[in-house]
This record gives sequence, structure tokens and C-alpha cells, in this order.
Amino acid sequence: MEETLSKHDLSRFLTQSDVCKYVQISSATYYKLRAMGLGPKETRIGSVVRISPEAMREWLVARNNPSGEEAAAQAEADARLMARSRNALAAAGR
Repeated sequence: MEETLSKHDLSRFLTQSDVCKYVQISSATYYKLRAMGLGPKETRIGSVVRISPEAMREWLVARNNPSGEEAAAQAEADARLMARSRNALAAAGR
């Protein structure tokens, strides 16, 4: 991951577009995460929005180690996916 981090200079403030490119998500996904309170902390300078390198790193760690409601929602989604997989295998006779 350090190699990837060095390719994207995380020593400077990032735009929302930079963040999307770095984590390979659409801007719509970024705004959806932000609306859910799951986006990186943003710094506003007048009307300009930037994400600090520290906020980006913290956000990436939080995405890898969700807690609270986010962790519960992820566990629920994982359980639904496993149930669908089991049902599909059972229907296929495996």
C-alpha cells in the first residue's frame, strides 16, 4: 500500500476528485458516503473543500475497520449474502 500512497502524493490536501480517483469510486458514491456520515473529514476554506492527508489516512483505516452502526450494517449485509449463497447452492443440489 505504501507504494500506492507514494504514487498519489498524500503530503498535500486532496480534492474530492483526488479522493475518488485514489480509492477508485465514483463521485456519486463519494457523495452518498458523505451523506451517510461515512466520508473523510473535509476542510472548508471559503467555498473550497479539501481533505487533509491525515483525514484521508484515518478514513481509509476506518473503512478497513468499521465500528458501531457501520460494522453492524456490514455484518448484516454479509449475513444476507451468505444466506443467498447457501440458498443458491441448495437449489443447485450441491
